[in-house]
Amino acid sequence: GVHLSLPIPLWNSHAGGVEAATARAARKQKEIDAVRLRTQHEAETARLEMIEWAEMLAEITDELLPLAEEQAAAADRAYREGLGDLQSVLRAREQHLQFGASRIDALRNFHLARVRYDAAVANP
Repeated sequence: GVHLSLPIPLWNSHAGGVEAATARAARKQKEIDAVRLRTQHEAETARLEMIEWAEMLAEITDELLPLAEEQAAAADRAYREGLGDLQSVLRAREQHLQFGASRIDALRNFHLARVRYDAAVANP
């Protein structure tokens, strides 16, 4: 014979599944937007840190270290000529070493910020 097949119920249009899929898609788009904004913020923060550390590095290298070297040399000359004491020489040398260590720290921090910036702007 003849068979007739009708989907039961006739009124089921799968509207609930469509709404759920639409909601999932909207949520995923919002997650993508949030990740994009967070990445842009991280990149901008790292870029600003790079600028700050580069300025500090330039100041230490171009101004502070040469002055500390001059001061250490002057203290050494004064000590050799009998016009100064050994403590002054040691303090001047210690200050020069501290500026050298500060320069290394600034350089390290600059490169760390650069790595964070590169990671934030990299396109996978």
